[in-house]
Amino acid sequence: MTNNEVIAQFMGWGNTQFQVYEYKEKETVWFRPNTEPFKESYLTTNELEFHTSWVWLMEVIEKIESLGYDTGICGIVIKGEKLTEVLFSPQIKNNKIEIHVRDSKPKIEVVYQAVVDFIKCYSV
Repeated sequence: MTNNEVIAQFMGWGNTQFQVYEYKEKETVWFRPNTEPFKESYLTTNELEFHTSWVWLMEVIEKIESLGYDTGICGIVIKGEKLTEVLFSPQIKNNKIEIHVRDSKPKIEVVYQAVVDFIKCYSV
């Protein structure tokens, strides 16, 4: 399962196997919650944009916050190196997950990785 599929599943998206074109093999297609699975409303795994779209990624951040986690996303400089720091911290400290990622990659990549790490820990 790709990271985008992990996120889609966490967000409550439905999926099914679908043959997009007669000459292609079946592939997994995804449907937003509360939508009917029909050809005009599906997205293939390759069309999921959690890794490239702030709009898509912020919906995931908001869901994480609705589960009782505070989010911190900031740019910092340590010894001249520009870094992005992402923190998901439980509002109530009772054996919940805490994720802390710091990296020099582009901000969306660091946030995306922190989201994936959180979901993988949360879903265990």
